[in-house]
This record gives sequence, C-alpha cells and structure tokens, in this order.
Amino acid sequence: MAGVQKTSCWQEVAAWAKERAGTYGQLATHLSGARSQQALSAMKFFAVTSQWAGACSTLSTMACAQSPLIAKMQQWKASVGLPAQPG
Repeated sequence: MAGVQKTSCWQEVAAWAKERAGTYGQLATHLSGARSQQALSAMKFFAVTSQWAGACSTLSTMACAQSPLIAKMQQWKASVGLPAQPG
C-alpha cells in the first residue's frame, strides 16, 4: 500500500474507532450496573484503538505491531468480557 493510502486507511480506522467509543459512552449512560460497566470498558477499548490507529498512520509496520497500546486494548477487551487474542 502506498504511503498516502496507508496513512488515510489508518486515519479512517482511528475515526471509526473514535465514533464507536462515543457510541458506547452514550450507551453506558442509559444502562446500569454490570452492563453500564461493560459499555464503559468497550468505550475505553475503542478510545485506545483510535489512539493506536492514529499513531500507526505515522509509524512503521513493525513499530505499530509493537505498540504498548496493544496491551492496553487487550486489557479493555478482556474487561468487556471478550477473550484476548493470543500474542
């Protein structure tokens, strides 16, 4: 993928994830208890995903794959109740 296409793609993923974070944040305000906490964890997962994708738009493939944000995404993903992907 050409540099401009790669950057654009990552920026689109970042924007999509940011939008999802907002959706889950709104949803959390309408839920209670464990479901609200689950929605908040999903919001945080997508917020970190947006940060990671935004960073990847300017990083090499190797640096993107080694980002410490990946561990943070896995942490939030696990707190939502979805299994983490094997390393």
